Amino acid sequence: MHTKYEGLLYTWTIPMNRKHYVRVFIWKNKNIMREAIGIPGAHAYARAGSYATRQAGRRSRNLLPRKFGELHFYKSKIGSGIVAHEVQHLINYWIIAAGWNNSAHDEQIAYLCGDLISGWWRGWYDHIEGEEDATEQTQAMESQLRETQGKRADAIIRCFCRGWQPN
Repeated sequence: MHTKYEGLLYTWTIPMNRKHYVRVFIWKNKNIMREAIGIPGAHAYARAGSYATRQAGRRSRNLLPRKFGELHFYKSKIGSGIVAHEVQHLINYWIIAAGWNNSAHDEQIAYLCGDLISGWWRGWYDHIEGEEDATEQTQAMESQLRETQGKRADAIIRCFCRGWQPN
């Protein structure tokens, strides 16, 4: 039987706005994560919390919990692609819950994406700092960025370390 936080290595929160946040969970390995989230074949997982809809006259309003969602990963499967994939799930859930549409809320969606991605990487680097394999993992991620992003890689790496800031 799995206890709630058995095998949990790190956890942190990422603000989505002034009222809502996402909680990140990094598990020791794949099997522990799968048991904790209850999904046997998962490699990572994003979920949104449930929310209620309040009807006010002709308009309805979603009542979102402060903890909007969760992101679950296991340590040996951390990489830019899987992080972006799972964060995109949360963004999609937010778009639905907030009643946004892509054309009218394009800029808000882009800012939310930037905030969630930079919050994820800041939290990750904060937690692996000082670990024996942190330098190796950081170098591997930076190398992957340089291969895929070319000259833009240094700007992206600085962005992750300092945190993304809108112009």
